[in-house]
Amino acid sequence: MSLLRKRIEDDNFTMPSTYPLLLVRLGRAEEGIQLARALQNTYVQADALLAIGEYLLDSRRTEARNLIHEAMAVPGRLPLEQTAHTVRAALALARHGEPGAADIACRAVTESGDEKGWFLTTVADALAEIDPELTRTLIEEAIEGADTEDRPDFCGLLAPAFAVLGDLDPLLQHLADLDLDGRKRALLTACSEHVAKGGRRNVPEPLLTALNDEFPASELVESAICQDEDRARHLLALPASDSPDLDLVELAYTALAAHGLDPRQPGATDELLADATTSARANDHLSLALSLAHDIANPGIRADHLTEIALALLDSDTPQDAAPVVREAEAALDKTRNTPPPTILAAFARAAGIAGRTDLGTPALALALHTVLQAGDDTRATWEARAVASAATGLGNLDHALRIADRFAADQIHRIDTFLDAARAVEAHGDHSSADLELLIAQVAEGIEKSTDPSMSGWRTRVTHELIALHLRAGHADAALDLARRLDKTDLHRCALEFRAHLLSDDIPSAVSLIRETALAMPASSPQDIARRQEQAAAMIVEMCDSGHQPLCRDVTAQLVGTADPDVTLDSGLWARPWLTAACQATGLTEDFTRLLETLRHTVLVTGAHYATSTVPLEAVVRLRLWDRYHAEARRLNGVLAESVLTDLVKAMLDAGFLTEALPLIDDLQDDRADCLALAAAVSSPPPVDLVKRSLAHGFADDVIAPLAALEPACLQEIAVQLGVIQPPAEQVTLRAPGDI
Repeated sequence: MSLLRKRIEDDNFTMPSTYPLLLVRLGRAEEGIQLARALQNTYVQADALLAIGEYLLDSRRTEARNLIHEAMAVPGRLPLEQTAHTVRAALALARHGEPGAADIACRAVTESGDEKGWFLTTVADALAEIDPELTRTLIEEAIEGADTEDRPDFCGLLAPAFAVLGDLDPLLQHLADLDLDGRKRALLTACSEHVAKGGRRNVPEPLLTALNDEFPASELVESAICQDEDRARHLLALPASDSPDLDLVELAYTALAAHGLDPRQPGATDELLADATTSARANDHLSLALSLAHDIANPGIRADHLTEIALALLDSDTPQDAAPVVREAEAALDKTRNTPPPTILAAFARAAGIAGRTDLGTPALALALHTVLQAGDDTRATWEARAVASAATGLGNLDHALRIADRFAADQIHRIDTFLDAARAVEAHGDHSSADLELLIAQVAEGIEKSTDPSMSGWRTRVTHELIALHLRAGHADAALDLARRLDKTDLHRCALEFRAHLLSDDIPSAVSLIRETALAMPASSPQDIARRQEQAAAMIVEMCDSGHQPLCRDVTAQLVGTADPDVTLDSGLWARPWLTAACQATGLTEDFTRLLETLRHTVLVTGAHYATSTVPLEAVVRLRLWDRYHAEARRLNGVLAESVLTDLVKAMLDAGFLTEALPLIDDLQDDRADCLALAAAVSSPPPVDLVKRSLAHGFADDVIAPLAALEPACLQEIAVQLGVIQPPAEQVTLRAPGDI
């Protein structure tokens, strides 16, 4: 079990990217370098190696150069982030006269693809220092080539590059060419970018003057952090802006801290304190920054800020003041090490519940609940909170889920999503008539009804879809049908949900009629739109065949094939006929099946670039056994995107029962191999020992706990000890070294 403990620590311990640099600055260079190389998060690892390499360029040039090149080569990052990191690395080399640095930066920028303009906004100031002439050309091209709607953003985001070039006149001319609203947006963005890169004193006076001279104070509240203290106080005292994106409380915290003023009010969240700490430190108010950091409850967030403050103190006139801050940062990191992530505690609680060990599951859930209620409101914390709510409700602890939902009282989206997750957990246990499920469904329905903001229409539709699906899984056909009929008739997802309601209530004539209406009667605006409707109808046919109604589907499938254009492709060349091909297979239309499968030859199953991917439905890929083709196409994508789409394919294959066929694909994964091996182990009973061992050998995944416990129930006790859920037996306490726990 010592291996398991090590995996839990290594894979879930979050280290500030600047902490290895702090060790180097304190004279512990080898320790810092090795720690940077061992970091699990690839982005943190790359940043840590680059920071150390840049610092060592003056004293250990060869080693520093190697570290910087090592940082640039860290795999597992999206292309645009990796390229931006490369330009920063090239800047570090260029500042020390390294030959080839300019070529590295220029090649990274010119090869950034069709998003070069937006990418340039993230690196133009660094590039301006490396190659001023190229930068002038590129930023002019970017602004001139931007859409009218985007041009103010380009001007604002590129303002730091103009400042580095030492000539703001071209920028001011571009600003003059914008309309009034665009000019205000550009100036506000420009000032904000300068603050982010160097504090409020970094804002060029001409930009701040232009902003204040042209626009009334009532429109400049969000610029408070850029202004002098008196004007900042005046702006913050003005009536609240009607801008939905402006958080006045957050603005007050960051603006006051930027001026060295303590912004704290009772009930301040970690997010507010963290933002204020960053603002105070960036503006050289280190005493205030340290005081604010001390109040941050989350030890990981506190450690991050204490590390940054310690580095700032080392560069100040009183470097000796850094020593106690370093000790505080290390204490916070130790506490982080000893606080298991809530998702692991939730997974452990589920496994303990399955094994009948409520004596272990209950305290694990209590610890997870305490952790998420103390956490912040960032994306990760929100996801963790929902996972805990789901696990708690699935184990009969509805009160835990309600407390977590109350934490999101001011955020209706996260609150309703929490209720949905909890309801799905109850439904997954087969308890379709419980009072818990009824209460959660009522909360979701009430949240939808109370949401009247027109800008939330997309969210309301999505949540309504999920609520209908929940009713269907719970066997509530009438409720599902009633909700589905309230949705827009052109909504294809609505068609699928209404169809399932008919199928669930055994209203087969209505189900067949809806298939025909979806494929043949609904209006369409393009060949692609027609194909999408035909595919939705074909997916319904496949579902109907799976329900034992194959004889009723043959004629409508043949009719659908007769009207389908085989040459149509979807966006990015995606294959347009996977479900229709599967429908032909399901209804025995062999010749049509072969002919439609042939249309795949000149199309693709998966494509993607930058941040996004597009795929044909994975259920159809698995049904047609096209996973080898999909795998080959996925591997042509960037490594991060490929890993994502292949992981989704593996999960779809495991859900469909293709364990043996999924294993070669799992072996081709990198970051997600441990997770997928754990999932593969969990789909068999008993779980294969080999898969559990292989999963643990590649990392610690939450999903490995259940199959591990199924193989060796006694291990739950040891895992509980190692997670801090229970105290170790007395004899273990006396024998175990303090550092082993």
